[in-house]
Amino acid sequence: MIPAGKTVKEVETEYFDITKHGGFPVVEGAKIIGLVTRTDLRNAVEQEKSNQKVEDIMTPRNKLVIASLQESVADAFMKFSKYDIGRLPVIENESVVGIITRSDVIQAVQIRTRAQGSDL
Repeated sequence: MIPAGKTVKEVETEYFDITKHGGFPVVEGAKIIGLVTRTDLRNAVEQEKSNQKVEDIMTPRNKLVIASLQESVADAFMKFSKYDIGRLPVIENESVVGIITRSDVIQAVQIRTRAQGSDL
């Protein structure tokens, strides 16, 4: 999770450059306020990254598609398809408890399919 107030350059070097993750929640304390992705970074103007705050380029909380702990894998898959997104923050009481990605869902379906196939 990225604390609010970081510059775009800090986010790029401290988070994205050292991980393979495609996006991170942005938080104030424990509360999610948005999500920043590699696409957001690519679209940011290079000369402004040192002064620009992550809040300026992230998707704000009120525009995020989210998942709850109670949602099924099928529900998550439908959201990925419907909104053409790659990750869903999993939220409980406005706090991030995890992130599920499109590849997580695909992997879960593959595992379940293999397990069901082995019962034949």
